[in-house]
Amino acid sequence: MPSPAPVLARPTAVRIELYEWSIGIEPSEFPAGRYPVEVVNAGQRVHSLAVSGPGGEVETRRLRAGGSELLTLEFRPGEYLLWCPVGDHRDYGMVAYLTVVGELPHPNGG
Repeated sequence: MPSPAPVLARPTAVRIELYEWSIGIEPSEFPAGRYPVEVVNAGQRVHSLAVSGPGGEVETRRLRAGGSELLTLEFRPGEYLLWCPVGDHRDYGMVAYLTVVGELPHPNGG
């Protein structure tokens, strides 16, 4: 009998860090739901974050080095593409992916 798939822990928040020329996500896979998302520019240049997936697309404002923005996003199950839309930063490798699994929690908790 196959063992059941591991259940992913529900994070209290999602943290996304923007660097030259990469994007760090913690965690990069989590259950569907509504989460606070902290986007931090940990690099030296101006960056921004765009997120595209099953729920649509959202973009932060441009963040100076050390700047941050707090978003609250509802993640539906599926694959999400993240990138920096500033200049040609995406071409330099500022692209990442995250996976959202499961079903959205019922609004009444059931």
